[in-house]
Amino acid sequence: MNARGISAVLAATAAVVGVLALSASALADDPADPVIALAGDIACKSPTVGSNCHQQLTANLISSRLATLDSVFTLGDNQYPCGALSDFMNSYNRSWGAFLNKTHPGVGDQDIGDSGSCKGKPSNGYLAYFGARAQPNGRDLYYYVDIAGTGSSTAAWRVIVLNGNCSSVPCSAGSAQEQFLKSTLASTPSGSCIMAVWHQPYFRGSTLTPNKSYKAFWTDLYAAHAALVMNGHNHFYERYVPQNPTGASDPAGGITEIIAGTGGVNHGTAKVISPNTAFYDHTHFGVTFVTLHPTSFAWQFVSDTGQVIDSGSHACTPVA
Repeated sequence: MNARGISAVLAATAAVVGVLALSASALADDPADPVIALAGDIACKSPTVGSNCHQQLTANLISSRLATLDSVFTLGDNQYPCGALSDFMNSYNRSWGAFLNKTHPGVGDQDIGDSGSCKGKPSNGYLAYFGARAQPNGRDLYYYVDIAGTGSSTAAWRVIVLNGNCSSVPCSAGSAQEQFLKSTLASTPSGSCIMAVWHQPYFRGSTLTPNKSYKAFWTDLYAAHAALVMNGHNHFYERYVPQNPTGASDPAGGITEIIAGTGGVNHGTAKVISPNTAFYDHTHFGVTFVTLHPTSFAWQFVSDTGQVIDSGSHACTPVA
């Protein structure tokens, strides 16, 4: 082996050792720290498992870990094609409905008949199915959940669920939803870390330009030192390095974004891969499990066959 080959092997080995050390550090935290499961773009109309309908398999994955999970968050487009209640009952309810009592839903464009293919077919299936879980505070499908550890754990996180359907519920600076976000961030208890979830991603696989519809969200979250944003909409898994609102890498103060539209509906592919993409996969359905430590978070993207596809951890900044 030549010198270049040896250097490459040493670099790869160092990277693996670094990942293992990171994982070991994450695992050293209190085992009572809360764990949440997340995925979007979940249920096909058909309840039968097929090449493009894996919602039962991803549900099985969550069910196998349910005893150790604090909560399940959905990242929108819970039921295809247009969120009819009959489809929710026939498909989503037969799979992900098994842990409805632990589920905090996020709304997607398919859920409310707001996608291009569903225009003219408005559905109230999302609200009819999830009821008060979809709007616990009576707002337009946005709310927050405070999650704390158990036993000796000191972990505390505020998870903010936003509505990314901006044509229905405005997302811009000064809108009621953005003002809700600001007040929710300002009232976050001291010692808590912050994450947010909504359906359509700010950084996305269709262009290198951020989606301006969510600039106000990102600006507010970045100013509050939020650690993690998770989205669906794109039917693949993509994790970005921490970034600021302009898309510049910001390892110390940036927000990690993970797109996890991997809940069971057909796969998609990214048109472009950002220089700030840390990991990308468009071949596996699965669920992202996030452990919420007091000063960090650790993630695992696990396929519906049980294979860990991506994992790691990163620091968070607790509210002073």
